Amino acid sequence: MNITEKIENLKAKVVDSETYIAMLTEEKTLTNKENEKLKAKIADVDLVIAKLTKKKLQLKEELQSMKDTTTAEYNEKQLKEREPVKDIGIQFDYVIPSMDTLECLSDINIASKKLFLIQGDRPQLLNWERYGLRIGVSGGSLTSTETAEVAVVALVGGQFVFPKNTILVSAVYAVSISRPLLKALRLEIQHCVDFLRGVKTKYLKFAIAPISTASLPYEFFIVDGGEFSEGKWYGSINREKFCLVSIVGSLTNGGEEEEEQEGEGNGGDHNGENENGGEDHEKEEGGEGQEQGAGTMEEEEEKGKEDEENGDGVQEREGDETEEQKQETKGQHTLQGEEGENDKEKSSTGVAKAIMYSGITYYEQDGAEDLMTFTAAKNLNALLEFVQNYHKESKMGQNITFRIKDDNEYIELVLDHTPQDDPFTGWKIKPHIKPSRLYKEDIDNFGGVEYPLPPTCLISVYGSPAPGTEAMLHYAIPIEGVVHPVTIFIHRSLRNSPHPSSASATTAVQTGAQASPSVSTDQQVQQPSAIMPRNAPNLYSGIDSKTMKKTIKQVLTQHQVDLNDVFDLSLKSISNELLQVGIIPQDIHKSPTYDKIIGSFLSGINFMRTQSEVEKRIKKFLSALTNVGGPVADASAMIQEEWELAMESSQ
Repeated sequence: MNITEKIENLKAKVVDSETYIAMLTEEKTLTNKENEKLKAKIADVDLVIAKLTKKKLQLKEELQSMKDTTTAEYNEKQLKEREPVKDIGIQFDYVIPSMDTLECLSDINIASKKLFLIQGDRPQLLNWERYGLRIGVSGGSLTSTETAEVAVVALVGGQFVFPKNTILVSAVYAVSISRPLLKALRLEIQHCVDFLRGVKTKYLKFAIAPISTASLPYEFFIVDGGEFSEGKWYGSINREKFCLVSIVGSLTNGGEEEEEQEGEGNGGDHNGENENGGEDHEKEEGGEGQEQGAGTMEEEEEKGKEDEENGDGVQEREGDETEEQKQETKGQHTLQGEEGENDKEKSSTGVAKAIMYSGITYYEQDGAEDLMTFTAAKNLNALLEFVQNYHKESKMGQNITFRIKDDNEYIELVLDHTPQDDPFTGWKIKPHIKPSRLYKEDIDNFGGVEYPLPPTCLISVYGSPAPGTEAMLHYAIPIEGVVHPVTIFIHRSLRNSPHPSSASATTAVQTGAQASPSVSTDQQVQQPSAIMPRNAPNLYSGIDSKTMKKTIKQVLTQHQVDLNDVFDLSLKSISNELLQVGIIPQDIHKSPTYDKIIGSFLSGINFMRTQSEVEKRIKKFLSALTNVGGPVADASAMIQEEWELAMESSQ
């Protein structure tokens, strides 16, 4: 074979190889396309499976909700057939959700509302110590597959009438459950009586009142069965039926014989379940409570005698009397002798003297001045939370706890420029009322119909920018009328001072004559804080409502898949929180889903026109999610962070 033939053969082999390579390449391309199609098909199948799984879970939840509703309606029907509701009974109608039952409350001051969920037959503690309440659920109160809702409302006051010679020493709580339980709930309620001051625990009692808008005021009567321990600030009682619940302290002691008669009259009900006995007791005590304001001539005379022994109050009234009238009055009271004084001392239980109070200072900027507010209330979490909410635009400073002296009707902030340890040249400290007093009657009655707001003393503080003004103000204000002497300090930096702390205003506390970082058991001190301006600048003032709506929708859409998974873990708890703040309606709460919840939230803000309304609703939504805890709270924090970043980029 010559060279030409070999070349031709090689060319033929090259052509064959190229053809084969082209064929293999084509097959590879077809295979890749088929693989892509298969992958896309698999992804579609996975998506269908995910949707079907989600739908299955939703149907399962709706089915369980229908079962729960049906069971509750059946139980309610059976309960009504077995035990009709009494006119003055102490029970709620069992409905779902249980918070609906409390909507009938009227003419009251609400501190807060809370909805708890009881699941299965395990023991649980429903902790609401922020508002002075704990609820213990015994194991076996429900079956393992049942759930129930417990709705509670903390009240600071209202149209309440308590038994004669008693004083309210707790907040008032309304409690409702969505279905009957197999075992009683244990209510633990905070009180403000210091047993270390010699008060016997037997002088504190639980008092309840039925809820009926047609029979205002709410008349309370005492029930047996409460437990109180020395050194503890909570009393407990087991209850199976619910209404308004509180703790009262007896002001007078009628003697052991009278107590035994009262015990027999109550039928020895130690579990709070004797409804008939309670009804009789209510009529007796309620009648006395209504007659308390009118009184009799004998009571007025006795009151006058007691007032003279109290000192200050009588001295003020006697200021306009002639000397002859004073001698005549003195002679009349002398006829009573030491026997009357001994009887009075014997009748006192010491409860009124052992009540603990909290005094709190707040600061806010008021134009060129700083406004300091000093307010006081009984040392109860629910009342203090109500006060804090009332002053929510201010910054809390120093707070103390104290008792009022036995013979004092008020406490007073002494602003007479008592010799100061530090100069205050160029500063003006001006009270808004003289004398700056908080009366015990006003503090005790805070929350009542005529006392809707906590009593306060306002003080304006102004530092002149003129030369010679002290750069720092450390001004002492003694508080008189408390058992243990205490002095609060206004600590203030001049506003135009170059120091970083120039915008701060705080108080310090001093007990006795010497300053100290700590005080006695009657003055528990917390660290002060800086001023917050009354009208703090809005961080998003330059953003309109449309932009705000758009950014929150974008953030929710970006994380839709992850949020859906997180919501599925805690749908019931999420719906409970959102129902309480008005984000979702009752219909969605009964059968919640992620799509329904988000849809309700976004639909709500669509009808809001102002930027402040939209911002308030978004923060309320995120705060409710945070309250759920766990992964839901983490998701809420992520949404808020990304939303704020999106808002900043929009400015």
